[in-house]
Amino acid sequence: MEQHSKLFDPIRISEKERTASAPKRCAHYGCFENAQYKAPISREREGEYYLFCYEHVKAYNQNYNYFSGMNYEELLNYQRETITGLRPTWKMGQNPAEFHKLDSRKIFEEHSAQKPTQKLEPKPTRFTPVVKRCFETLSLELSADAEQISKQYKSLIKRLHPDANGGDRSTEDKFREVIEAYDVLKHAGFC
Repeated sequence: MEQHSKLFDPIRISEKERTASAPKRCAHYGCFENAQYKAPISREREGEYYLFCYEHVKAYNQNYNYFSGMNYEELLNYQRETITGLRPTWKMGQNPAEFHKLDSRKIFEEHSAQKPTQKLEPKPTRFTPVVKRCFETLSLELSADAEQISKQYKSLIKRLHPDANGGDRSTEDKFREVIEAYDVLKHAGFC
């Protein structure tokens, strides 16, 4: 059996594949060069192209104007639409059909009329057992503020540091507990 047959080639190779492999001729009248370069046909026929040789595609591109036939208003409208990628847009949560009815001032007025301004009271702090133990380690009341916690921490560190005690390591465990307690209070937002 032959490698290429008139009967079996159309079955194995689609028409598109057959024509794609064949060399194309330049679309310029009278030119018989191979066409390798695409050039758009027009704005109305997007995705369709002429095929030209190198010399004729250069000449075509020099004279091609995508915006020819557009008046000034159409040109400005096109520029606005290209900002969003030529896709329609509307505000989030709004029905596009009701978009023209939207007035943001009315929304804010209605919102402020419905909910009067309230003073925010501080939330009562919940003391977990770990936080309570940290306050005890630092010898502080649960009502101590950030400044009091800092002062107490600094005074305990100075008193318990091994260098302050002449190298005596007996207070080293208490020293570590104070540092850990302060870190816990710091991460919990007390200081």
